[in-house]
Amino acid sequence: MSHLETGIAAPEAWPTQIAQMVSQLPSSSVTAPRKLPDSLLDRLGEIAAEHGGSVPLHGRLFAQWMHHAFPRECPYPHLAGTTSPLTPDEWMAVNGGDPTASKEEMSDHVEKASAREASNPEPQEDSMEDQSLPWAPEEELLVARKEVTGPSGGGLRVVMRNIAFMAATASAAYGLVQTAMSGAKAVSSTGGVDKFLV
Repeated sequence: MSHLETGIAAPEAWPTQIAQMVSQLPSSSVTAPRKLPDSLLDRLGEIAAEHGGSVPLHGRLFAQWMHHAFPRECPYPHLAGTTSPLTPDEWMAVNGGDPTASKEEMSDHVEKASAREASNPEPQEDSMEDQSLPWAPEEELLVARKEVTGPSGGGLRVVMRNIAFMAATASAAYGLVQTAMSGAKAVSSTGGVDKFLV
């Protein structure tokens, strides 16, 4: 994420810019350059469509997209209030006892995982493109964005401000022209320019 923030240097970016940067970004588990799956690019386009064409970098949907792009490096962004994370000390206070697992418990987990893998083999990386990504469409932004509005909303304020600026500029120009013209009339009525020593 810090690589994207440094490279983009803005709170939001176009999907093509993000896709190009992410495809060139290596990690400990992902080699680069790589071709991003169409399903991942489609999700990035959906995020942009929801936000007027650009993708906010500090939102839950983009964090979810980054989780799918880098599943081992970027944690899944749960919706606010849907999880109850605990520190190790809090977990021990709630659950009590020793937090280490016995050899029997570990063997049991390995057997269950092996049985799941046998019944549901994981897809190969190149077939990832055919899968639909698990997706929660709720957005949560860390920073509130200003809404882009047309002439009936915030745009009307901009138009009125521009009109006021043009009126002030025209008024100042008119005053300068009037002053210059009255000075020219005074010079022509006296028949010449008087010289004064200062």
